[in-house]
Amino acid sequence: MHSQEIEIYEFGPFRLDPVERMLSGEGHAIALSPKAFDLLIALVSRAGHVVHKDELMREVWPDTFVEENNLTVNISALRRALAGANSDQDYIQTVPRRGYRFVASVRQASESAPLVPGGAEATAADSEVIVGREPELRILERFLREAAEGGGRMIFITGEPGIGKTALSNAFLGHVRSRFPFSTVCRGRCVEQYGAGEPYLPVLDALSNLLCGTAGKLVADVLRSCAPTWCLQFPAFFGSNDALERLYRETVGATKERMLREMLDALGMLASTAPVVFHFEDLHWADLASIDLLRRLCQDGGKQRLLVTGTFRPEDIERSNHPLKNFLLEMQAHKECEEIALGLLTREHLATYLDSRFAPNRFDLELAALIHRKTEGQPLFATSLIQFLVERGDIARVGDHWMLTTPLSDLDLEAPANVRKMIRKKLDALDSEDRRAMEYASIQGGEFDSVVLAGLLETDDLGLEERLDRLDKVHRLIQTLGEEELPDGTFTLSERPLPGSGQQAQSPVAPPNR
Repeated sequence: MHSQEIEIYEFGPFRLDPVERMLSGEGHAIALSPKAFDLLIALVSRAGHVVHKDELMREVWPDTFVEENNLTVNISALRRALAGANSDQDYIQTVPRRGYRFVASVRQASESAPLVPGGAEATAADSEVIVGREPELRILERFLREAAEGGGRMIFITGEPGIGKTALSNAFLGHVRSRFPFSTVCRGRCVEQYGAGEPYLPVLDALSNLLCGTAGKLVADVLRSCAPTWCLQFPAFFGSNDALERLYRETVGATKERMLREMLDALGMLASTAPVVFHFEDLHWADLASIDLLRRLCQDGGKQRLLVTGTFRPEDIERSNHPLKNFLLEMQAHKECEEIALGLLTREHLATYLDSRFAPNRFDLELAALIHRKTEGQPLFATSLIQFLVERGDIARVGDHWMLTTPLSDLDLEAPANVRKMIRKKLDALDSEDRRAMEYASIQGGEFDSVVLAGLLETDDLGLEERLDRLDKVHRLIQTLGEEELPDGTFTLSERPLPGSGQQAQSPVAPPNR
């Protein structure tokens, strides 16, 4: 039997084993929920550093729509568990408006453990199996090769919530690190801000992560040399009060243009020795200053070993008329950036996902087809539904194989709670007329046509068709199936609500008499 080295974390009286998924204190096991355990690993592995709330939610609930309250509840559970083990130390510190920091001293020890054959534990609830995205990965890899050869590029991964943008980004950034071990990977997340907000938030997030990482000294030296104005944003990393005072004197009167120029110089310095990949997550929440930096990177980064990637939701850009919209129109008109729009998964993709996650299995061949019919291949819907079946016991390991414990014909495939919440959030964002159209469309059940719906709403056909087009392309709540000619020679659009949206949109209000 072969063995592998595993890392054990020790802090205070506690011992944390990520492989065995066990937390113990003074020789006694401490019970934690799976999510609380994942959260503890995320904090302990970054001990001493602030971990942003948004980063924690993405890591612990990847590609799942959850509310921030879930994070707060699990943090509270962790604090109770750690406080209950005869310990009076506060291990988890709240950093207002940012996130949490694990403040205890952490020791790492290596132990040998048997090497489990691949696939034996492939069914962890949050295991990230990537299927159906091979063409998109090849495009990203091509852009990476071009950037590594000195042809800087910019490309965005787009799609509705739950379509798999983060999963694809994670897979690609992992490929970058394995292909170019000495590359610099900067990853910053935009968060929804109210009012003026903090400028350059995703850039500050990315730089903070770099300064805390293994290349922190190199990054700090480059910032001192090329971007002194940015150094002032990280007083903890740049020496004594005297050093900071010198920086203040050097940068007094610094303008926005200077900050942009300094960041371009710093990234150019880093890219002179190895490729740099700068990834912006959730650009539909980007602040104006960060968009200005994107514009400069797009215009001036073309001769550097720099690849800029990002994700955003087109529906949020359209709905809010976000400044990113004008930037994209301008850059795409000059062919200075590209977009990868993620689509739905096919039945074959879902079959591959099931075989990869549950190996070996004896599933009915129609299981993937049934899940696809219920979810239309929307990745979040599909994976959440599969996880729901696992938690309910409909999918279970029997002996050496995974099997359905409930006959396929008896499976009750309702939308999981996280999917219902996401759809509800979409519906709540609609204006009153769009919402009313969704309510009356749901009355027809399944497929509906625009002429009948116009009669129900007592509105003109053309105006309704424009509204339905927006519900399809912007809000992704319905799907246009095609156009049909009626016996009287008029044309009607055939539509259907996407999975879960019709049922969620139903209202107790009755349609008008007709």
